[in-house]
Amino acid sequence: MSATLALRIKLLKPETNILILERLDQLAKGISAAWNNAGTGHSALCELNCCLEDRSTAPSIMLQVLEKAFPEILESADGAKKIKKFIPMYNTKITSGLFQEYLKNTKEILKL
Repeated sequence: MSATLALRIKLLKPETNILILERLDQLAKGISAAWNNAGTGHSALCELNCCLEDRSTAPSIMLQVLEKAFPEILESADGAKKIKKFIPMYNTKITSGLFQEYLKNTKEILKL
């Protein structure tokens, strides 16, 4: 959600410099379900707490986010004209132990 907020601010005040640092006291505390990510510009395909054993819903959630929420944000702030300046924010996961195999399997299953 921080990337979305940063984009909104940048669209409204292009001269603004933004630095985002995040830290929570527990893993995955920032969201509780995939649709809590709706409108944030990312799709939760490999979110460890959103895409559990049944990964079949992740692609449809991703498409809903891409088709509805994020474009509306851009259009509302005249962002469509400025999107070329937008730097994609890739979602990175660092895992260990059993989660490594889980994340590898998830990546393979969700290749679109």
